Amino acid sequence: MRFKKLSFLLIFITSFLFAQRNYYPLPDIYHTYPEMVEEIKQVCNGYPELASWEIIGHSGYSLKPIYAVRVSNHVSRNLTNRPSLLIHGSSQGEEVIGVEICLSILDYVTSYYGVNPSVTELIDRFELWFVPSMNPEGYDMVSSGGFYLCRKNLTDSNFDGYLDVLRDGVDLNKNFDFNWFDFARPHPESIYFKGHAPATESEVLAMQDFFAREHFTYALNYHSSATGNFSERIYFPWNDGEEKSPDYDHFVELGTVLTNKLPKDYLEGNYELHLGRNTMIGYLRHYIYAKHGTLAFDIETGGNTEEGYSVIRPGEEQLLKIIDKHLMAFNAVAEDVLEKTVSVRIMDKKQKPLINTDFQWFDYPSSYYTERKTNSAGYIFKYLPNGKTRLLIENDYLFVVESHRAKLQQFQIPFENIVNPLPEMTIKTVLPKHSYCLDESELNCFSLYPECKVRIEYKAADFDEEIVRFDTLSISTDDSEYDLRVTVLNRNGMRIRSRIVEGKVENGLIRIPFSGAIKEKAVLEITNLNHTTFTIKEERTYLPKDANMKVKYGSWLDLDNADLAVELK
Repeated sequence: MRFKKLSFLLIFITSFLFAQRNYYPLPDIYHTYPEMVEEIKQVCNGYPELASWEIIGHSGYSLKPIYAVRVSNHVSRNLTNRPSLLIHGSSQGEEVIGVEICLSILDYVTSYYGVNPSVTELIDRFELWFVPSMNPEGYDMVSSGGFYLCRKNLTDSNFDGYLDVLRDGVDLNKNFDFNWFDFARPHPESIYFKGHAPATESEVLAMQDFFAREHFTYALNYHSSATGNFSERIYFPWNDGEEKSPDYDHFVELGTVLTNKLPKDYLEGNYELHLGRNTMIGYLRHYIYAKHGTLAFDIETGGNTEEGYSVIRPGEEQLLKIIDKHLMAFNAVAEDVLEKTVSVRIMDKKQKPLINTDFQWFDYPSSYYTERKTNSAGYIFKYLPNGKTRLLIENDYLFVVESHRAKLQQFQIPFENIVNPLPEMTIKTVLPKHSYCLDESELNCFSLYPECKVRIEYKAADFDEEIVRFDTLSISTDDSEYDLRVTVLNRNGMRIRSRIVEGKVENGLIRIPFSGAIKEKAVLEITNLNHTTFTIKEERTYLPKDANMKVKYGSWLDLDNADLAVELK
């Protein structure tokens, strides 16, 4: 009897230890790249009324396709009146767990549609998209047994004419066109090399085009930390110590839904939602949020053992456990966004949808967050956990607000512009000093040399309203192209928004209309990113003090207003 107990204990300890190890070559349960492609096509062939696949791009070296799968109860139609959710399996080739989670969620939602009420409602009311891997070269190298830590793609990054998987390649997650220039560039042979310029890799360009086409409302991006430094954490945009993302509180709420359903693999406790400072380098999550407003999370799968050993290629039994808990977390997220997502459709007085109309959410101001536009049907979508936000539209429109729960009715809210007599106000330009590399030639006209910036300061005296329109800047140059960064700062010097303005010069002139909020004081900052000198002349209409002028202010849509009666149950 004692021998049997010891044998059982030995078997238990041995199986436990084997569960806490990395396997390579990968066990048969993992999909190779060809098997991943075959799985995608089998799902779409098995559920043709729900799923369809397409190729959204190719890798740069071997031209391997990047596959995307759409799941919808109207898969043959292009729907623009629904929010959308992206499931993305891996950016780096070594992130094999994320590919398996992505494929498992795809199989789950297609096979349980019409069976599970939550899955059915999700597909009836959301557009789901799946990209198992944006790095087919790296994933193929790892999954086929070529090299277990092939993080990058297969770009000849050191230009020696020879492809070495140990040295060459670009870390695709760091190559997105967001804040790329603001961070150091590792050596081309570093495993963290982010490319010689932003968005140089065909895989990244394909994903950026895909994001611009779909404008996802939510995204779950799966990763794995080979070092274990980031394991079992969830990251989101952004907290750089000086400012937080406009949807920071919403990220925290939805991220907590994820962590509550994700116990750690080998240690006590659950996944951690990272709330401290995080890098502003151009990761996918930052890019898709800053450019398209997508609430994007990076979920770092793979657990650390008590010895601090990172397991990112577990055996079959452990992998199935990991997949199961991520399916539970996905279900929790689906239920949460079904309850808390609202859509706002903007139409003119004739109830014609306003397409590509500028709007702003005002939760937190941010210099990194670009202006938003309505989609091709006039819709915008918002995660609204507390039923409250402020939306600015600078015109006279009709708003239709609805929840994506079928039991909630639709509301129509007519809005009118607030038109008031303009009070006495003074707006003046503070011309920059020579320390800004500028030569003042005449009033409101100055030269802007390469790599230098100018600040134009606006002051409003006795002006209670917050919204006025900035002036048009007229910029003349002998160059054929321009590349400028335009930033709006508030009275405390905090960036409200920032965007890069580039294009072709027409008749030697660049015109930049810019609007923003003024409360006592605001600053418009222009940085010259070109290698030539610009001459800037500010165009402004000065108003006489006794003029009985009228201005239009943006309409604030307060979704917590009792008149809307939008109740999220």
